[in-house]
Amino acid sequence: MTSEHNLVALKRMVNMKLNFFRWRSETVRTSNPSDQKTVVFLHGMGGTGQIWRPIAAHLEDQFDCIAPDQRGHGKSRPIPDSEQEHLHATDYARDVSRLLSNLGIKRYFLVGHSMGVRTALALARQEPEKVVSVIAVDIGLTSDWGGGHRRPPRELYSKPS
Repeated sequence: MTSEHNLVALKRMVNMKLNFFRWRSETVRTSNPSDQKTVVFLHGMGGTGQIWRPIAAHLEDQFDCIAPDQRGHGKSRPIPDSEQEHLHATDYARDVSRLLSNLGIKRYFLVGHSMGVRTALALARQEPEKVVSVIAVDIGLTSDWGGGHRRPPRELYSKPS
């Protein structure tokens, strides 16, 4: 028997498509896919993938730089009020994982800022074989905004049972 909560979770999972930015030089774009290095940038609450452009500009000659607008941000689908209460970093991580899989990205570096750190940690826990490393920038462990949402660090990357 399917509960209403499971139906909401299924709708969230099926309907999410992320807008993303991709910066890479022609040399990187045409290189052998097995030689390509990818950096995935994850913005903080209220941001968009575009905030990473100045940093990606310094890396795009050596890396394929991808920066999604996480759900509810930028040009990605807004989050209906009915879904907001049930969201967790693992939901955001699944969105990013699906995007990277659709792009054929098999291994990558993660750089997260604030809320993006939560997503990065959850993604690294979900797919440790794909994540080369995680760079965490300014996670607010106890703030109402940003990364922590007043949850202990162990809850930032794994959904409570």
